[in-house]
Amino acid sequence: MDVKQQHVSSARILMAEDNKISGMLLSRLLENLGHEVHWAKDGQEALEMATDCRFDLAVVDLHMPRMDGLAFTIKYRSEETCGARLPIIGLTGLDNKEIRQSCYAVGMDEFLLKPVDRQILNVTIQKCLLR
Repeated sequence: MDVKQQHVSSARILMAEDNKISGMLLSRLLENLGHEVHWAKDGQEALEMATDCRFDLAVVDLHMPRMDGLAFTIKYRSEETCGARLPIIGLTGLDNKEIRQSCYAVGMDEFLLKPVDRQILNVTIQKCLLR
């Protein structure tokens, strides 16, 4: 079945974003799509939250203090247990082939550009959750 035939209406989403305005906008988008959002202000906080709680999906900014999205993904994937793979979507305002390749190389499932389009975000989340 494709994404149009199946739909996950609500998910627990870990959002890692250090920019207050971007975080508020993304959080509102995710909540308006019906998801429960848990906001980490950087990659280190996101890693601590992901270790303490179960999430259905993570959306992480690539450029954050203390630990960026790539380092978060590498560290999280190294500690992930079999059968409990967390889908991770990388998020950045910069787009080039090297950045995209870096995201996939460290184990991210998808990549989105800021500003995030609501429809593209929803389709991407659904695709990740239904894998």
